[in-house]
Amino acid sequence: MEETNSVKNDLNELQRAFCEYYVSNGFNATQAAKSAGYSERTAGSQGSRLLKEDKIQKYIDILKQQAASHIDLSKEALLTKLNAMLLNSPEGIQLKAIDLINKMNGYYAPEKQEVTHNKYSDLEKKVEEMSAEELEVYIQSMNDDSDDKPNLKRVK
Repeated sequence: MEETNSVKNDLNELQRAFCEYYVSNGFNATQAAKSAGYSERTAGSQGSRLLKEDKIQKYIDILKQQAASHIDLSKEALLTKLNAMLLNSPEGIQLKAIDLINKMNGYYAPEKQEVTHNKYSDLEKKVEEMSAEELEVYIQSMNDDSDDKPNLKRVK
């Protein structure tokens, strides 16, 4: 808190206002400069210039930290709020709350499906149908073939 006051006191009123508007408006420097009272004509260049100053950046960082500390996005807090919506809201909002609760609890997780893809499945079937002698000839032909295409003709 002491650091915040020190940094804040190093800024003039326009600079403080610029920082506060900058954090509250979604980090638009031109709009923050206009809202703080800088000239509409020079707001873009003033905003850019202000963002380059260390003391401005320090105060903006402090304001961002303060804003973040007020937001509770823990799973438990969100579930508590959604449960309250179930009790006190119209049906459409209740359905949306139920949907979000289910998603957060993993009820919509996709079912595991076994997917197999084997580019050699036809080859495997042919190999499985071969006798030991046919397989031996096939293996030998694989070693002899220079074009890397196995000969799957059946030996009789």
